[in-house]
Amino acid sequence: MLKLASDDIVLHVLPDRGGGLMKFEAFGRQVLRPGKGLAPHPTELAGFVLVPFCNRIADGRLPGHTPLKPNLPKEPHAIHGEGWHARWKIAEESANAALLSLDYVPSPGRWPWAFSATQEFRLEGQKFHHTLSVTNQAQEPTPAGLGFHPYFSYRRGDLLKASIKGVWESDEARLPNRHVLIDDEKYWPRGRIDEAATLDHCFTGWDGQLQITRRDITIQVTTSGNLPFLHIYAPAGEAFVCLEPVSHVPNALNLMDAPPMTRLMPGETLSASLTYDVSLT
Repeated sequence: MLKLASDDIVLHVLPDRGGGLMKFEAFGRQVLRPGKGLAPHPTELAGFVLVPFCNRIADGRLPGHTPLKPNLPKEPHAIHGEGWHARWKIAEESANAALLSLDYVPSPGRWPWAFSATQEFRLEGQKFHHTLSVTNQAQEPTPAGLGFHPYFSYRRGDLLKASIKGVWESDEARLPNRHVLIDDEKYWPRGRIDEAATLDHCFTGWDGQLQITRRDITIQVTTSGNLPFLHIYAPAGEAFVCLEPVSHVPNALNLMDAPPMTRLMPGETLSASLTYDVSLT
């Protein structure tokens, strides 16, 4: 386990569990839901990254290629990319910063293009900066995407602030099927997410900022480029909400009306970052 700290923040990272977050604590409070157990599955972590694609690809279908195999139990679709199951290497490490690297080689039933990726973690006072990059190592242009999948601790009375203009609503297969224009009052009226209903949609027209106000702390999240969509997963009855800044809509490779995934030329890199700014409420 990789342990980083600043005056106000403690961060635990598991390089061999997708480079995922085991703990993100600020001022002694849990910012994200803490990971479970000694060797947790990525879905039991505090958060992980999405690379080289975000969320679901319907039945793993890649136009012109063999379909991807499902990579999550009870899930018929390929989901969340390759990085979240991979073993990342520690390339650099200090008391308050680290760099992880990943070199991916294709195998049957998995993403068919070689890529490399890095994650940079940097703590600065009450801020946590997290940068993710993916580089095309194939000999041809490839689609590419990236995103972040943090599990924010969230309980009754907590308030969400995020400005959006539209939504790709998901169907029963948890895939986007239509885009409609809305405002944030439809899905989190007065900043409150309905705990009795599961929310699993990709929102558009997002300005790259969100805020969670809790009784103990306020969390301000700001993105820096290449993350125009906010996917929100809030399962009914759970004490967390996943607020996922992503570069593309789920199933973008097969969704005719959706904006296309970024296309990288050989050797080209796509990067994006998040900054968490935590303060006492």
